[in-house]
Amino acid sequence: MKIMLISQDKKSIYDFSQCKVYIPVDSILSIFIKPYSSKESYLLATYEDPTTTEKIFNEIINVLDKSKYLLKTKAVLKPEDLLYAKRTFEKINNEKIIVSDSMFEIKPIGNDYVITYQLPGNEDVKDI
Repeated sequence: MKIMLISQDKKSIYDFSQCKVYIPVDSILSIFIKPYSSKESYLLATYEDPTTTEKIFNEIINVLDKSKYLLKTKAVLKPEDLLYAKRTFEKINNEKIIVSDSMFEIKPIGNDYVITYQLPGNEDVKDI
């Protein structure tokens, strides 16, 4: 699955897998994106109150939560080790962090599509 984010002004498109999205502590009305390959951050959207900003940010997180992953071992493991790995993977996934290891292959499944998310303008917030 690939997630493309479109800025509020509809002038910029970002591949989420190449960026991080955040709300700065000193600017809680805005959502920014920072490509991993850049020192610069870019404004994605600005809203009228912090509650709306957080609501939109959570909507982006909900889009990410729709993906599913397969944990596949690259070696033969004892059943108790496999159970431990499964529990650890589930815990990590619930925290929205994926950690890969040389003994495992973590692959997206059933997600061979692109999701495009347009950050709404202030006038569109009531529709979410």
